[in-house]
Amino acid sequence: MDIRIIREKIKLWLYERNGVFKLDIYKNKWFWLVLVLKVAVGSFLASNFLVKLFIPFSNYFVANGWQNPYQYFFSQNLLNIFPYPSLMLDFLAIPRLIFSPFLSANIWQVGVMGQDI
Repeated sequence: MDIRIIREKIKLWLYERNGVFKLDIYKNKWFWLVLVLKVAVGSFLASNFLVKLFIPFSNYFVANGWQNPYQYFFSQNLLNIFPYPSLMLDFLAIPRLIFSPFLSANIWQVGVMGQDI
């Protein structure tokens, strides 16, 4: 595929027919302020349900080479650790896989810092 064709397709995706940039919200300082605030508050006020159940489940899934975490946690008699189907597990495992080189195994423990105060 020619680079000019790719460039035109990207241009069609990013700009309206009249030349207005579609993703203009990213230039707004209020958007970035609210986004940073939401991420900061969300990381300090994560629930124990997320930190003690979901994250260990998805960490096991990623750290053990995509082995079945349902079977492992069932053998540990932890039946309510992740009451969702495997598609939800995939959605949680993808960010963990992407950021795994930058995260330690228990980085999510920071999420309960706000609850300790």
